[in-house]
Amino acid sequence: MSTDSTSNESGPRQSLAAADLHHVYGKGTTEEHHALGGITFSVDQGEFVAIVGPSGCGKTTLLRCLSGLMAPTSGTVTLEGTAVDSVPKDLTLVFQDYRRSLYPWLRVDANVEFPLKHSGIDKPERVERVRQALDDVGLTGHASKYPGQLSGGMQQRVSIARALAYRPHLLLMDEPFASVDAQTRSSLEDVLLDVWQRRNKTVLFVTHDIDESVYLADRVVVLSNAPSHVLAEITIDIPRPRDQIETKATAEFVELRAEVARLIRNAGTRDHPPGEGEA
Repeated sequence: MSTDSTSNESGPRQSLAAADLHHVYGKGTTEEHHALGGITFSVDQGEFVAIVGPSGCGKTTLLRCLSGLMAPTSGTVTLEGTAVDSVPKDLTLVFQDYRRSLYPWLRVDANVEFPLKHSGIDKPERVERVRQALDDVGLTGHASKYPGQLSGGMQQRVSIARALAYRPHLLLMDEPFASVDAQTRSSLEDVLLDVWQRRNKTVLFVTHDIDESVYLADRVVVLSNAPSHVLAEITIDIPRPRDQIETKATAEFVELRAEVARLIRNAGTRDHPPGEGEA
């Protein structure tokens, strides 16, 4: 796949591109582990892409490399055509554990505003961004509460609101709904889709949940076992808007879900390119 950050005038522009990413932990030691084995893919502006793969395949390692939190052993990452060698200002990351990402001593509005205070944005603009972000995730009226006064799902909405208030070009999400119950998870998925569509965001979403990947995404990138590479990129051509009950009952959804599940189940050492092997 091409990793050129530009496209022709009639086609979409790339937001994020990864080219031949490798990452080795403990290189040159007895503990050496090859996590990433040459990953190449891209995300277009305004696209919603999900990443799935077997447990332990390196999805979080990949996300850390893409976000600039960790340098890959080799390969390149570009955001809007610029090489990523540290955390870009036009990117935000939403983590799985909302309890560690919120400050319990700050009110909801202060938690959302916190990263904006260090970005040179004046107070009136910060207040408006916080108001809009809380409204986007359905937390209007909860601004003066503390995280401990909210349910787990509402706390994760605060985390998402904080990311939205920063107004990034790209939103990276590392299994953000894994710590909540199934009903709350479905609600948060729909909140995210609504915000993504109304605010024209670009989202890269890592998940272990196959149903979630197919329900949310425009495209699902399936990774192999470690050292991981891209097994397949599956286009999800299910019409939008999507519905938790109606969409998941369609033949198209069931077929796509089965295709992703088969790829993950069959992922193994035989899928590695020549020369690759387990550490």
